[in-house]
Amino acid sequence: MPENGREQREAKRRAKDQASRAHAARREQDEAAERRQEWEKRRNRSRTAYILMVVGVVVAGSHILEHLGVIRLLPNAALQDILIGYPTAGVLVVLGLAMLPAQKY
Repeated sequence: MPENGREQREAKRRAKDQASRAHAARREQDEAAERRQEWEKRRNRSRTAYILMVVGVVVAGSHILEHLGVIRLLPNAALQDILIGYPTAGVLVVLGLAMLPAQKY
């Protein structure tokens, strides 16, 4: 009879250890999923920021070409300066820089 009691205690201990390992594994998986989601958000925000900066550089380049007379996108010089001018390019680049995620140190 004592052997049976010892086996039962041992079985309970094993079951408890197994449950705690399963709980720890679930917690680690949840933490890993959370880190992955944070990383994806950060990556998407970085991509958007870089796209805005590239568009800003393209706008600035097209403005230079407009002033050189190589291309003519808009009929009016005032519209050219406002819509494809340096201020628009600057705003796009600044927005892109502002959207870049801060580095974690």
